[in-house]
Amino acid sequence: IDDEAQCDFALLRYILLNSHIADLINYTIDVLYENYRTKKLEVGGYGENEEEEEDEEEEHALGATAKKQE
Repeated sequence: IDDEAQCDFALLRYILLNSHIADLINYTIDVLYENYRTKKLEVGGYGENEEEEEDEEEEHALGATAKKQE
């Protein structure tokens, strides 16, 4: 895989990881974390609903994984 004479995987890996890593970091901080933080602040932080929310998040993640496998 790492032989550049036979495979472009090393170049592809470099392009995907190095050129877009800043975008991934910014998206994670600006969008994903802020949405999570806002949701937790609206609910009142961690409390009685914590277990229910974790169950819902797990079900959502499992559903997304099942759809990808289909």
